[in-house]
Amino acid sequence: MSRPHPFRALALAALAFSGQATASPLPPAPSPETVLATYRVAPGKEAEFIRVLRSEQQWLRGKGYVVADPARHLLLRSVGDTGEPTCIVELFTWTDSYIPDHAPKELQAYWDEMNRLCPRVGRTPGIAFVEVEPVP
Repeated sequence: MSRPHPFRALALAALAFSGQATASPLPPAPSPETVLATYRVAPGKEAEFIRVLRSEQQWLRGKGYVVADPARHLLLRSVGDTGEPTCIVELFTWTDSYIPDHAPKELQAYWDEMNRLCPRVGRTPGIAFVEVEPVP
């Protein structure tokens, strides 16, 4: 359950007190979203992909778009029998579910580069996301 935005109640009270409660509505309170991302990186491109991914995460943290707590951000690798990486898995939390659906151009540029490094193979997407939540 999401907590109310800290300034929302104060702003509503100020509008009501000023008699302007019918003014334009306030934006919705932020709603964090935790996602599990699976990246199937093209052979030989893992180092480049990790560099891009880390740069993207640093940019996201700098903008306040993701939770900066290291315990809430995991980056894991799956390795096959041959010792070659089969996929990279990332768990992180957006500070607001609105962000990925309305990504700024700078973020879309990171995603374009990540998609180039994780091409679709047949019907299998190179990158997949699923929203997750802790099990109580």
